[in-house]
Amino acid sequence: MAGRYLLHFAQEHISFRWPEFLAVTSRNSCEFKLISDLSHVKLRPFIIVQLEDDKQEERLIKSASECYLLKDLYELWASSTVSLQDLSNKASMSPHYLSKKYSGIDQSFRINCETFGVTTKQSKKIEMIKEMKFLEGFQCRPNLSNPKQIYCILEMNEKTDTSDSAMKKEFYFGRHLATSDRKAVHKFSLKERVFIANTSMDPLLSLVTANTASIRKNDITYDPFVGSGSLIVAAAYMGAYVIGADIDWMLLHGKSRSSRKGVKKRQPGESIRANLKQYELESRYLDVLVSDISRRPFGDNFKVDSIITDPPYGIRECSEKIGKKQSDRIALTTEGKVRYPSKVDYTLEDLLSDLLHLAARHLNLNGRLIYYLPVTISEKRDFTEFIPSHPCLRFLSFSEQALTLRNYRLMVAMTKVREPEEGDTVMIPPALTESNFRESYFKEYGEHKQGHQECSENLNKMSL
Repeated sequence: MAGRYLLHFAQEHISFRWPEFLAVTSRNSCEFKLISDLSHVKLRPFIIVQLEDDKQEERLIKSASECYLLKDLYELWASSTVSLQDLSNKASMSPHYLSKKYSGIDQSFRINCETFGVTTKQSKKIEMIKEMKFLEGFQCRPNLSNPKQIYCILEMNEKTDTSDSAMKKEFYFGRHLATSDRKAVHKFSLKERVFIANTSMDPLLSLVTANTASIRKNDITYDPFVGSGSLIVAAAYMGAYVIGADIDWMLLHGKSRSSRKGVKKRQPGESIRANLKQYELESRYLDVLVSDISRRPFGDNFKVDSIITDPPYGIRECSEKIGKKQSDRIALTTEGKVRYPSKVDYTLEDLLSDLLHLAARHLNLNGRLIYYLPVTISEKRDFTEFIPSHPCLRFLSFSEQALTLRNYRLMVAMTKVREPEEGDTVMIPPALTESNFRESYFKEYGEHKQGHQECSENLNKMSL
């Protein structure tokens, strides 16, 4: 029987974890079977998978090392829902232990303990290690600083349905195989980045988004709403050649007001290219363009391997496109010319329609579109009711991020399955057209702020 493996996920951006992992394993052609219950994927940090073929282990290790919401990968030796003693007994019967491959005199080891659902003191962890009686059969000696093998006892604690205080426990023992690339998040900190804007995406989410696009080395990745370039920085880090576009000429040329607190004027040279140069990724930079996707800026022969983007939806940046309002004529200038506004409001429905048509025209087959979609939930509804569709694009997954109590943004993943044909149209769900995200967001934000103010006033009265 093929071996089983335990994935230890971080407890952040929980709904993003599984789509990222699936995208990375797909990129590495790693085939596996999910052993844990599907409902555990969005709830638990510990997930068990089984490889269809033992030769897939190297691909699984590579996939784990390339994730950002995964912490560690373990070769699972045993699991128990009874006790640590039962876990030790099962581990002593595992083929990994019986083979003596990792317990010989030429080896050394260290044991870690990870618990979820409870806080565990160091003294308790030492007691957990002592329960692993089968370790007495190891011929090798412990080495805490530089061991050849690292083992881990993992304990899962969940509240039962019958009592708030009672806990259901599960125990796992495994050999450490890989650590993910989460350290890269600190490398791309926005605090140290040369060029940022109001909508700069945090490094972790940028890397996860690029990973979900299943970007491969030397791919071409395009962001049509590039802003300050957070997403294409992440894509370049993964080895892609990157192109960006935005309608905001002032921002792309570093002429807009600085987004840093207390800084009124941008420094010379602030640009997306400077960001890539900062991280030694300038060789991956193709160009950034001032353009508007509603005007079809590229010919049909222009193709990319992935499109990743976070479109503006009128909260921190205006949602606009090129256009004229004849009714908004203003007075004649001194040159005797009538000037019209260069931009008009860009409705969410039009933006999504243009974005999906853009992906259908310019993605290579099997290329991925990853974009963020703002939604407002007035009642308990299925998030899939909000996701637009296009005949050329197959929906893969969504991940939700809560912004307020009723307002979310979804990271939507789609893949191109065929070339566009005449008559193809985008279907915008009624759930999207019925809600006004911007109005709902600011209304809820105002209610929240007012509530805080009233609470502060009441506390002040009490103190008096």
